[in-house]
Amino acid sequence: MPRRRPAASRRQFLHTAAAATLATAAGPVLLGAERKSGSGLPVIGTGEHTYEVQHGWGELPDHVVWGDTHGVAIDAAGLVYIKHRSDASEPMDSIVVFDPQGKYVRSFGKEYHG
Repeated sequence: MPRRRPAASRRQFLHTAAAATLATAAGPVLLGAERKSGSGLPVIGTGEHTYEVQHGWGELPDHVVWGDTHGVAIDAAGLVYIKHRSDASEPMDSIVVFDPQGKYVRSFGKEYHG
């Protein structure tokens, strides 16, 4: 007969919740993020390679499910190309293009799925 795990006590729950809250709050410090831009958004990196973190940037269409990102490039017109790999069962476009404000422009590359 399989052993049942005892239910977590209130003390264990509070300990775990406090640790998770602390880890979340300390995330930018641990990643070396600073608020250098004046916008209140974290900036990561050093020297010429600093990037402002824009959570929620990019309107993803319903037919694309994000996976692991392999690369980001910006063309002369300012369009942002993101190459990703998804574990979705059906092949989907693996390159998604956004304008500089994060609005979806197009996607392509089903042949590169997986």
